[in-house]
Amino acid sequence: MKKQKKSNRPQKPKPDPIFSRVKKHAINNYHPRTPKRKHYYQKTPVILLDHEIDSILEEAKKHGYRDYTLIFFALNTGLRNSEVIGLDVEDVYPFGSVVEVLDLPARIAKGNKPRSIPLNDIIRDVLEIYLFGEFDRKRISGGKTPLFRSKWSNKRLGRIDFYQILERHSINSIHRSCNPHMLRHTFATKLIGQANIKVVQEILGHAGLQSTQVYLHPSSSDKLDAVNKLNFAYNRKE
Repeated sequence: MKKQKKSNRPQKPKPDPIFSRVKKHAINNYHPRTPKRKHYYQKTPVILLDHEIDSILEEAKKHGYRDYTLIFFALNTGLRNSEVIGLDVEDVYPFGSVVEVLDLPARIAKGNKPRSIPLNDIIRDVLEIYLFGEFDRKRISGGKTPLFRSKWSNKRLGRIDFYQILERHSINSIHRSCNPHMLRHTFATKLIGQANIKVVQEILGHAGLQSTQVYLHPSSSDKLDAVNKLNFAYNRKE
């Protein structure tokens, strides 16, 4: 059989698949759009009322001074969950007494940024009673001993442990679940009514004021107190 001669005529190009044509069209007709501006919305933080705090602390005290100190300490410092459980004994009790200012070490601070938190007299007394009891029971072996530990294994509490302890006591006392971040919100909301917003920002360890401003929201009682303080003169002529 004779071989057929190849034609010298140029062959027609094969049509592109649909997806290729669409892709080329998109590339050739690309017009960059102005990106949409993101709107950041922060919800009003959920906090605990005074009577709820008392009920939770009373319930925690029934189950041991560790639970009471753990919750009370978080309420009076505004520390995050991981920061509370990450503390060692030497961080709060370095030279035989509780420090007046807690220098939060970078190893546990968010973003590895250390900060200083003043401790009031009440929380210092509570910590001292707690630590004396732990020393008496020989549960503290040195400065590197975790501040808050398991009652059974004497190992450092985990984040889930703190969450479960607080949740159990809050459900039993105020019949609703409370988490460690609510303690931080409560601390910040109380503090911002007493101090400059810049002071609150530094104690909480916020990178910017935007995060701290969420605590400037007024409560219902704040609004009522403000209105009750109004004293307009009533001078109606008859």
